[in-house]
Amino acid sequence: MTEQDLDTYLDTINEEQRLYALTTSEGDWVVCDSDQDFNDVMPLWADAEQAKSFCVEQWQDYQVGEISLEQFLEEWVGDLNEDNVGIGINWRLDQVGLELNAIDFAKLLVKAL
Repeated sequence: MTEQDLDTYLDTINEEQRLYALTTSEGDWVVCDSDQDFNDVMPLWADAEQAKSFCVEQWQDYQVGEISLEQFLEEWVGDLNEDNVGIGINWRLDQVGLELNAIDFAKLLVKAL
């Protein structure tokens, strides 16, 4: 992911005031194994269609869920950080995804406002 891609991702989230993640059929949020030093990683997308495009092959049983930016910043960041869950940035099936610490991700979002 280029710096310009990251800037576009952050700008889209701030414009739309929402992020997208995957959920199970029971409504649980999906976390995956991390390629870094996180316990797990939660993939987040700026666009529902991009998230939906990830729901193929081994991911076909998952749905796209929406999280408001306000709720994410106020309620999720602290819990994710405490649980050492990283944030997967706009993952695509054909690439290794970028993973960030939840606090660092929140700082980037706020800085991009």
